[in-house]
Amino acid sequence: MMTPTTLAKQLISIPSTSGNEDAIMKFVKSWGKEHHISQTIQEKKGLTNIFLSSGKGPRTIILTTHLDTVVPEPQGWKETKPFDPHEHDGYLFGLGANDAKGIGASMLHTLLAFSKSELAKEYRMIVALVSHEETSGAGTEALVPYLTEKIKPILEETLVIVGEPTGLRHFSIGNKGNAFITVTITGKSAHASRSHQGKNAAVKLAAIISDISSLEKTLNKKYPEHAFNTHTITLTTLESNLGIIDSNIVPAKPNSLPATATATFDCRVGPILFANQFYLLNDELKRFLLEHKESGFKISHNYLHPPVPGHALHDDDPVLDIFKRGVKKMLNKAPQSFATPGANDAPFWGNAGFKTINEYGPGNPKYSHVADERINITELNKAPEVYFSIAKEWFK
Repeated sequence: MMTPTTLAKQLISIPSTSGNEDAIMKFVKSWGKEHHISQTIQEKKGLTNIFLSSGKGPRTIILTTHLDTVVPEPQGWKETKPFDPHEHDGYLFGLGANDAKGIGASMLHTLLAFSKSELAKEYRMIVALVSHEETSGAGTEALVPYLTEKIKPILEETLVIVGEPTGLRHFSIGNKGNAFITVTITGKSAHASRSHQGKNAAVKLAAIISDISSLEKTLNKKYPEHAFNTHTITLTTLESNLGIIDSNIVPAKPNSLPATATATFDCRVGPILFANQFYLLNDELKRFLLEHKESGFKISHNYLHPPVPGHALHDDDPVLDIFKRGVKKMLNKAPQSFATPGANDAPFWGNAGFKTINEYGPGNPKYSHVADERINITELNKAPEVYFSIAKEWFK
């Protein structure tokens, strides 16, 4: 009998690192045809997505996850090889088993069960499987408007569950927004033996870096986000004393004061601070840098990349009660919520107006992006029942 584990093995055996998902999408399309389930492939600018649909709606549930994987490091694998699925001691091993081909397999099995049920006569279920999640999120970014145009969903009638390994007893209520911010100091170069004639940009930047924790404390005091724990600002890169010779950036002379110095900060913030294109974060940063203003130095800041908003459901959103009831009916206990510190695909759905469960699925996040990636087989095979239970609660 075909089980989620059997299907997961087939998916694992098809290499699908980010940007190389065509083969696995074609397999899923064939699977849909075999089971008489509607499938639609989206191809756009080098990416491939697929969604499969059953039922008529308008009330709809969308189960979505990604089928791309990180690039494996084969030398670290001991239990099996990345594309050679293997069962051992209650776990299924293989690249993507946990993140997120096992989840994809469980969602497809949920759709198969739904397609054979009476619910399909009145409601609709869609499984959307995307590419490029591990690198840029471009798959979901392209799919959301495409799918919206194709199915013309009524937003208040549609629930989205983003599949990521949380364990079936936990789910994410939201994820932080992310902004990479560069701070650049421009001073004045001088020979080190006459340092009084210059303005050392590196020393000035060091003072700002040393004080950045005070900005972090200010943000957490003025804009508390209890569900998201704390806003964080983390120094990630430093550049100083660089010059340009023959159009190449090279270290300047070691006996000269640096005229410029740049630091990059990885800022992870909750909904208050990522709202309105990170307006409050930018405003507080300007105020902080103004306090470090000093004659002879120019201080500037910019985004390294366009900042990425996060996503969050309010604690009192009725969708959460529906979701929890569905899980509790299968597991005899309501799932516990948490906030995800990293980025995922949920903001693309949530910011488009869909009611979105930020992350939920079988698996353990500690087994993602590691050698001998694995997923608990019992949990994997139980997941379709839980997803179906959530769907039934949503359709009431």
